[in-house]
Amino acid sequence: MINFSILLPTRRRPSLVYKLFESIVKTTHDIQSVEIVLYMDADDTASHNIDMPALKIVKIIKPPGNSMGMMFKECYKKSSGRYIILMNDDVVFSSVGWDKAVVNAFSKFSDDIVFVYGNDLDQGERSPTIPILSRKACELMGGICPEGYLNLHIESHLLDTFKQLKRFGHDRIVYLNDVIFEHLHYTVGKSKHDNTYIKKDPGFDDRLFIALDGDRRFTAMKLAKSIEGCKNGLIGSSEKNINKQWISDERPNPVISVVVPVFYDNIKIFVPCLDAIINESNGKTPFEVIIVGVGSNDKINTYLLNLVLLGKIRIVYSREESNFAILCNQGAKESKGDYIVFLKGGNVPESGWIDALVAAAKMNNEIAVVGCKLLNHRNGRIQHAGICFFDDRGRLKSTYIYRGFNADNPFVNRLREFQAISSDCMLVKKDVFLNVGGFDENLHDGEDIDLCLRIREQGMKVIYTPEPILYHYQDVSFGEGNNYSHNSFVLPSKWAERIKFDLDRFLQEDGFSPHKKDNAIYISMDKETITYD
Repeated sequence: MINFSILLPTRRRPSLVYKLFESIVKTTHDIQSVEIVLYMDADDTASHNIDMPALKIVKIIKPPGNSMGMMFKECYKKSSGRYIILMNDDVVFSSVGWDKAVVNAFSKFSDDIVFVYGNDLDQGERSPTIPILSRKACELMGGICPEGYLNLHIESHLLDTFKQLKRFGHDRIVYLNDVIFEHLHYTVGKSKHDNTYIKKDPGFDDRLFIALDGDRRFTAMKLAKSIEGCKNGLIGSSEKNINKQWISDERPNPVISVVVPVFYDNIKIFVPCLDAIINESNGKTPFEVIIVGVGSNDKINTYLLNLVLLGKIRIVYSREESNFAILCNQGAKESKGDYIVFLKGGNVPESGWIDALVAAAKMNNEIAVVGCKLLNHRNGRIQHAGICFFDDRGRLKSTYIYRGFNADNPFVNRLREFQAISSDCMLVKKDVFLNVGGFDENLHDGEDIDLCLRIREQGMKVIYTPEPILYHYQDVSFGEGNNYSHNSFVLPSKWAERIKFDLDRFLQEDGFSPHKKDNAIYISMDKETITYD
């Protein structure tokens, strides 16, 4: 049985890691109950072979450049211990039987919601260099720590969460003065200064710590409710000890998780979209907004930080390079809603769009995907009202049906079942999305069509509803692929035998007589004209 998981991002200093390992082996009462989860950069080859027979070691090797918060998060996901320790490589364990002392500290609280730390012989009680939490507390907190922190404030973030818990009447901070985790920091003359001590944009971590104050407050309230064993309503027997204004900050569980991939480098193009989402005031459906970032964390600007501060959004992921599918899948994994809405930032929703999407999804248990009416912002005409397929000289191609028609045309104002709809704005049942494996991350175009087709093969339905309306302002491409909204798309060969040509059928059902000329399809009726090429 693993009692302790020690999470350790290495910093290209294997000699210090071995020194730490030796101290753990010498001082641990039950070494079989300890695992080390190492995070190493892919180019830190000197650390890849780190090993010690007496220790159970789990290794994670990832591309360089991730934040410290992300590293700890990846380590946490691979850990299995009851208690989680956030570790630095420039530390040695000095107290024999430290593990027994820590277990004894936790044993005084049957619910396991405790924040324990020892003496680092530098900051002492003032600051927790090596914080220890239970897995149960981490689960209630939504993970070990926010992944946005580049280098600093992770320990302070955790400590402040428990300080806020104390304001709810529960003092769960335990400092073990006699348990020594000695920090060999250069500032106290115990090591030499090197490049690993140079912090990336410390001002960013300062701003993020301030911005996440509301998040820490809400997390503390969740911990307090768990301690009291109260599933609903106020916190029960300790209600009299709680500052009443904090209770009003409780957020209902979201029904919808809106996932928006965002370019940090060009945030201006996303502002109209994000403003429209967070200012949705007429809806009745609780929702959350998850920003999945593209670009360096130091590009996160005041606009996004203010939204975090106000509790309007969560920033859950950041990488220098990704495609649309990867970003959406990451956002989906972090979502809390029963439904996920994937929304491209070049589209701005009208008020009431979330309620309309949910209403359509709940009409039938077989409905798993819902698409919306997307209008060109310049002329108000149809941009998207469903996707159809046709044969172009032996090639299977897709196109947006009735693109260019007036928005009030009856043919685009009826609910229909399609084989696919666009990810410009796409609602998907979360459990169905995860069960089919999410978007195919190897595709750089057509990932929305591919997803819809896979979901339909599970016996679920894909529909278009005209009630939710969004305006299309500009195409936003991610990674290598381009948005294909204005061009027919040639599908991967794997779907060639498994998809139906349905463009002609839909047009004929609506009274049109499609005809081909010059390698294009033409229809006309009531002065409406559309070309598919």
